[in-house]
Amino acid sequence: MQQVNNFINDVFVEAESGRWFDKRSPVDNSVIASISEAGRADVDRAVAVAKAALHGEWGRCRGDGSPGGGRRYAGQYSCQHEREAACR
Repeated sequence: MQQVNNFINDVFVEAESGRWFDKRSPVDNSVIASISEAGRADVDRAVAVAKAALHGEWGRCRGDGSPGGGRRYAGQYSCQHEREAACR
């Protein structure tokens, strides 16, 4: 069965709590993945990393290399990552 960790600071990491939950298929309710359950500490760490990135060089860059489009690129990256994870 696939195990899915949290993606924080360019690394897949297990939740600090070590807790997991089952992802079930909407078709037959079978367990299709085990998901690392992010808690407050995990979310706080992810937010701190994201804020630091926005205030650094990454936040000033666009996907095409021009200034100012970091947020748009982040959304595109997130969607692409989710699509790739769903296909695994």
